[in-house]
Amino acid sequence: MQVAESNQRTAQAELEEYSTSAEAVRREYARLINWAELYEGNPFEAKKMIVAQFVKAVYVRRDYELEIEFNVSFEDFRSLCANEAGKDNKKVGTAMLRPTA
Repeated sequence: MQVAESNQRTAQAELEEYSTSAEAVRREYARLINWAELYEGNPFEAKKMIVAQFVKAVYVRRDYELEIEFNVSFEDFRSLCANEAGKDNKKVGTAMLRPTA
């Protein structure tokens, strides 16, 4: 009986942690959508300022290799978009871009 109660408490704690995390991701998604709406129809200078909110750093290396460090990881953003599309519903990431030729 004690084992079952312990498992229930553990599961409840995990559920609360996931709920808190999901709410934080939803807030971040709403912020991203607001930036996307703001981005449309703005002049180039304003667009640069908006992009600066998402890009933490850009590193240029030999052979045209770029490393772009974002303030939001692509995996987090992609999974949130999939969740939002499904219901119609902390970590900083980097992306590597390399020339195709």
